[in-house]
Amino acid sequence: MGETIANSVSNGIGAALAIAGLVVLVVMAVLHGGGVRVLAALAFSVPMLLAFLMSTLYHAIPAEVPKSVFRVLGHSFVLLYIAGAYTPYCVLLLADVGGLALCGLEWALAFAGVLVEILWLKRPRWLQIGLCIVMGLAGLPLAPQLAAMLDPAGWALLVAAAICFVIGLGFYIFRRVPYLWFVSHLIVLAGSVCLFLSVALFVV
Repeated sequence: MGETIANSVSNGIGAALAIAGLVVLVVMAVLHGGGVRVLAALAFSVPMLLAFLMSTLYHAIPAEVPKSVFRVLGHSFVLLYIAGAYTPYCVLLLADVGGLALCGLEWALAFAGVLVEILWLKRPRWLQIGLCIVMGLAGLPLAPQLAAMLDPAGWALLVAAAICFVIGLGFYIFRRVPYLWFVSHLIVLAGSVCLFLSVALFVV
């Protein structure tokens, strides 16, 4: 019970921060020219918010039927969050060096993963984890170009976020151990904060 509450609260904090972040990021995008910047800000912020929100509801609601629905939604929005995280960098910084193709790939993989989540409810657990890893690593070929274009502080925040997500995934894999799922949530939340700061301060 205590771990369930901790999981709900940690994700609830993430959802609350994501709401504030969405507003801030959209306002900044409008002030910096609007248009594609606003779309990139929304593509980044909305899936992040919904991923935290669905996870909050999954952990907070005890009834099995809605819990199963929120599990599918939570897993789906995690995939969309990964694609959304790529979008500002790909569209606003890397468009001329293959960023648009990478962005399209990420969203295609995300939507394919969502279909699998919906249509194959008893799919192997490793399938979603593997897809998350593939989506996370897909951007490595453009990492040198991004590092050259992005402010060093923005790059450091992005790297810190990536490290947090990798560590968080490691804890998630062993989430059956008491409170490791909660630790995973905290680490992913820290990574999301780093990612938001990188996008808000140095991209949008």
